Amino acid sequence: MAGMAKAAEPATLAYKDAAFTEFFRRTNGLVAGDGGISVPLSDGAVLWLFGDSHIDDLNPTNGTLPCLFQVRNAALLQQSNGTTTLISGNPRGSFIRTATDEKLWFWPQAGFQSTGGTIYIYTMKLQRAGKGGGMFDFRAVSRHWAKIERSDLAGSADGNMESVPVTFSRLQNFRDIEFGCGFSQEADGYTYTFGVKAGKKDNNICVARFLSIRPEGRWTFWDGKRWTAAVSQAKAIGYGASTSLSVCKVNGRWLALSSAFSIACDQGKAIYASVSTNLTGPFSPPQKIYEIDDVVDGHYPFFYLPEAHPESVNSKNEILVTYSINGYDPCFPTCKDGRMNPDYYRVKAIRLPLSLVGIP
Repeated sequence: MAGMAKAAEPATLAYKDAAFTEFFRRTNGLVAGDGGISVPLSDGAVLWLFGDSHIDDLNPTNGTLPCLFQVRNAALLQQSNGTTTLISGNPRGSFIRTATDEKLWFWPQAGFQSTGGTIYIYTMKLQRAGKGGGMFDFRAVSRHWAKIERSDLAGSADGNMESVPVTFSRLQNFRDIEFGCGFSQEADGYTYTFGVKAGKKDNNICVARFLSIRPEGRWTFWDGKRWTAAVSQAKAIGYGASTSLSVCKVNGRWLALSSAFSIACDQGKAIYASVSTNLTGPFSPPQKIYEIDDVVDGHYPFFYLPEAHPESVNSKNEILVTYSINGYDPCFPTCKDGRMNPDYYRVKAIRLPLSLVGIP
């Protein structure tokens, strides 16, 4: 990756957060899934978003799951009185959905709560590509806002499941940029969102904005000098190690995380961080801050989606960072006799000392 060799490796890297990793090792409700994207809410609660998920299917006797998940997305509402799994009911299914047609589904990306209280989640609508590509045989067909009212997220006792109404509005065509990598609401009246554009050499970070009071209005895009309505003019303000990228604001800086390229076992195993003092960049070159340690029988898993959570910075000025793992195939079969170890498909947590990346 261009520029990667220039990045200095810090003397001390991030480290595993065992307590928060345990938070995702749940025995009822949502017991396994990928994603772990957090949306902090104005009242102190946190909405955690997940993609393909297992719901209430853990065998307590042997600690295994069926190999196939039941829903295409789910959520956890974390409040002071407990954590509630959010799906849809009657019949039970994915949290975000518009129909029972399983040929079309949604994967949630980042989200934010508007000043009016509505929660906006950037979602990808997908379908099978029909090319016989196995687990990667899908394609995105459109992008949408999934909208949820905070008042509809009542929450209940720990582990209970709740169905929540979700409405949709379709977003414009962003061409070859995948936005929804993170949101930053600013005092100038705009909400800024970051996207990633795959390239031959670099995976470029781009930024767009929209009026905070009008998330469903038109976006404008940074072209290197000014804001333009033409998404085709969006210019890179940084780059990531892969297209698995997220951006958030913490302590007055913008932190971009990306994972090394990985689509199977024993491929990339590093998480990289870049920092910018400005919304429009430039971001610093990616710096390695962690190598995953989820080794089984000498093999590393397929891993992705590093996410920083600025609502969870501890007293040592260390930010919570999560990532997803998705089995150890083809090094060894994740699924055996129709069952699997849920820890092979759960979100993991680490702590990143912000001083390591120059954030005060």
